[in-house]
Amino acid sequence: MHARAVVVLRERTLDDFAGCIALLKDVHATDEYPAVWPRDPAAWLTPGRLLNAWVALSGSTIVGHVTLGPIDEKADPNFTLASGRPAAELAEIKRLFVRHEARGSGIAARLLAEAAHFAQTRGRYPVLETVAASQANVRFYERNGWRRMGSSIATWSMPNGEKPLMYQFELSSSGSPSAPPSET
Repeated sequence: MHARAVVVLRERTLDDFAGCIALLKDVHATDEYPAVWPRDPAAWLTPGRLLNAWVALSGSTIVGHVTLGPIDEKADPNFTLASGRPAAELAEIKRLFVRHEARGSGIAARLLAEAAHFAQTRGRYPVLETVAASQANVRFYERNGWRRMGSSIATWSMPNGEKPLMYQFELSSSGSPSAPPSET
């Protein structure tokens, strides 16, 4: 991807799944995300009761992806405990990934801001979590206005059987997107 290429964000459509899965394969091979390759990648890209999903496109190539979904308090009570808010007021940003060659171009930050803005305009408080050992991710979220609010042990296992420590984040008041992200 060229540094000056125009990248457009838009809502994901059914026609995007092949491109999203191809990108996910590339990210998994490069970054081991997700840590365990899903049996059904399309279902993994669409977590239950999805509120919305977006892709970043450079020309016709998908170079980034993110989803937003509700919190299931019974399956993952950590967000409600850490935020002090009921699950109905929260929306979790998930499945954020960007093509390796596009890193540092601001695409991930734009996708993150788009999902947070969408949540806020619908009266939801955006939250997310990441593996604590991924200090690059932790620094990325902190640089983009997110604040760590809690930690917990994952409900899933890494390929070696270990359950990683997870950090839960909330958008700090200073990092709150007040307007939709720019299209360029």
